Amino acid sequence: MHKENLSLRNAVAIMFCISVTAVMLFGFSLEVKQDTWIAILLSAIPLLPIMLLYARLIKLMPCMDIYEMAHAVFGNPGGKITTFLFMFYCLHMSALALGNYAEFAHLTSLFQTPFIVISLLIFIAVLYLAKSGVEILGKWCALIFALLILSVTGMGVAAARFFEPKHLLPIMNHSWLEIGRASFTIARLPILESVIILSFIGGLEKKEHSKRLFLSGAAIAIVFIAMVFIRTCGILGPEAMKTIYFPNYKAASLVQIGTFLERIEAFLAFFYILAGVSKISAGLIGASRGVAKLFNLPSYNFIVLPVGMSVVAFSAILFHGIIEQFDFMKIYPLYVIPFQLIIPIVIWITAEIKAKRHTLNVNI
Repeated sequence: MHKENLSLRNAVAIMFCISVTAVMLFGFSLEVKQDTWIAILLSAIPLLPIMLLYARLIKLMPCMDIYEMAHAVFGNPGGKITTFLFMFYCLHMSALALGNYAEFAHLTSLFQTPFIVISLLIFIAVLYLAKSGVEILGKWCALIFALLILSVTGMGVAAARFFEPKHLLPIMNHSWLEIGRASFTIARLPILESVIILSFIGGLEKKEHSKRLFLSGAAIAIVFIAMVFIRTCGILGPEAMKTIYFPNYKAASLVQIGTFLERIEAFLAFFYILAGVSKISAGLIGASRGVAKLFNLPSYNFIVLPVGMSVVAFSAILFHGIIEQFDFMKIYPLYVIPFQLIIPIVIWITAEIKAKRHTLNVNI
């Protein structure tokens, strides 16, 4: 399959967009309420070995995506099964994100517009971006990265007068065990969703950049998510955040600049959807590359449309309303363990054994 070049900067931007979009939309796991910011920072501890594992895979098998890695270590039958499983995860994550953003737009602004119409409108942008390839996706995510940083920073400044430090007190009101458990949940959702970057990482310009990619991408995402939580919790308070479907959007709705600029949340909602397009496109590219590998196709580009239509159809039948979406998010951290942890770990262990025996085929 044709390799698409991906610079370190753009790869970090893709990882960032995948990692933060769920938090920007739905908010945070509030198991430890106002201490959640501590759990977010501590999520770096379980994330570190996993990020190093992902980087090690790229160093062992450079210029390969996870589908090619699976075929290299498991052979054809095992590689096909692993490819199907990871392809399904990319497809499901893309459909889940599309459904989430369509539901968000429906509930916050497009009340009379049918869900499927909103999904198709978002899908048009997703399709264009996915068909443009990984290199364009990276440049798009670099732009979205800058816009999110600017918008969140501007929102923080504008909302300063609504910020109540008492909402973040008392600090360490929960045990280390509770905070540690929350940090593992945060690591799996949202940051480890960036595992899908392995489905098109073969074009990374230098394999030496792999460690910098995953460590810097995770670090930037963690700091960004912690800052967003502190801002939102300081405005709304942890108890109010637990009762609101879209707490970041709600916090923005309270802000106005003087008497001439109101409804800032409309701008943020637009940025959220743009970031969501990035994540959905990344999942669609990953799923399309998986299908192409399953059927030994020379390119994934021409199957992006049929795979994308499957994503739209899947998003329409996954849930019936926002309540079901939130109910699923409770079990999501368990559901993703095979894709985020088990498959990469098994590939890594097998690759290390084969590399020591000099039987690892990296020319697939």
